[in-house]
This record gives sequence, structure tokens and C-alpha cells, in this order.
Amino acid sequence: MPVRAFFDLCLELFYPSRCHLCGEIAEVNSVICDACEDKIERIGDNRCDICGKRFEAQDIGSRLCGDCILHKPAFDCVRAFARYKEPMSEMVQRLKYKREFQFLDWMTNALLHVYQREYSGENFALIIPVPLHWRRLLWRGYNQALILAKPLSKKLGIRLAPDILVRTRHTSHQVGLSPAKRKENIKASFRVKNRNLVEGKKILLVDDIVTTGVTVDEAAKTLKKSGADRVCVLALART
Repeated sequence: MPVRAFFDLCLELFYPSRCHLCGEIAEVNSVICDACEDKIERIGDNRCDICGKRFEAQDIGSRLCGDCILHKPAFDCVRAFARYKEPMSEMVQRLKYKREFQFLDWMTNALLHVYQREYSGENFALIIPVPLHWRRLLWRGYNQALILAKPLSKKLGIRLAPDILVRTRHTSHQVGLSPAKRKENIKASFRVKNRNLVEGKKILLVDDIVTTGVTVDEAAKTLKKSGADRVCVLALART
């Protein structure tokens, strides 16, 4: 047995991997244990074909939700890995607000899984992370959407374009606002810096969480006004 392998075996024996959520013993080099992973409510085919919202009923006789039937959004589709419920919500919040990046590889693999299942037939020219306003970026120190988009871009071989779409207004936090207030809050808050780079292109927007969908809808609307052919969204979680 190689020395390094023997050392790793001893290390795992005396200091086994621990789940970063519950603290129980996890598989070697795993950040979460099987029990916590089993609690994550993945989103399968039982969801709206446009906005990706999970249907509560198993058989509703339609592939579109009421909101998308009444008001078709600017984006073409949203796909997410899981419901925004524990323990998925805790992982997202710890990445977003506590600078905890230990879940990043796991999250990248989760996004890849959704991409391969839902978007493998697409030919996206650009991956664009949903941007933060510079004031919020300065306060937080990083854009979690960009942190998720970087390894995804590298693994998929799709160009990452984090500077094309910019946030022009410092908006209030969306948490706690009604859908109508969220829509008003985010209205006209994006701008495309270079129209030539998006014109006629298929674009994949990446974000950590989609709640009501108004943020990614406004972003998609802005991109399409600048000539984007198709805008799809990939997120870790969906409410």
C-alpha cells in the first residue's frame, strides 16, 4: 500500500469524515451524510415546464402552472435541483451569508446533474450568473451565483460571461416581500453592457435560488430586449 494511501486510511480511522450539517459520520471525503442527503427534496418531472415550480398534486392534467398560463415569463424555462427546504435551504444560506464554501463541489455536481438531465440538448453560448449590485457585492464580498457558475462553466466548456449583465439599482432585499412588491422592487434593475455579445445567443442564467421568479424574469427580459434568442435558468433550489 502506498504511504499516502496508508496515511489517509489512518486519518479516516481516527478522524472520520463528519457531515457538515448534522455532525454524524459521513462517507470518506463527503461533506454531507447519506441521511441528510436523503432529506433533500429533489425536483423531478412533476413541475411546471416553464417556471419549474413543483406541482403539489401528482396528476394535474397540465404541464404548466396557472401563473405561467396567465402571464408567460420572459425566461424560457427554469430548472432547479431541489425544493428550498431543509436541509437544502441551510446549505444555500451558509454559502450565501456565512462564507462557507465546503459545499461548493457538492453543489456543482448537483447543478451538473440537472444540466445533463434537462439541458443536454441545448447549445448555450454563454453562462451568466445573476449579478449583484456593486454595493451589495462590496458588503457581502462575493457573488454566490458567480461562485456556482465558475466551476460549472469549466466543466461544461461553456463561456462564462459575468460582466455582460449588470445590476443598475440597489434594490431592497426581496425576502418577506409579496410577489407584487418583489416585481416592483426589481423592475428595470438590470442592463446589458454589450448587446453584440448576447444578440442571437442562447444563454444560461445561473443563480442559487429561485423563489417567485421575478428576479430571473427581469434579467431574462433585459437580455431578450438586447437580442438574446433564448434564456434558460439553472438554480440549486426552487420554492
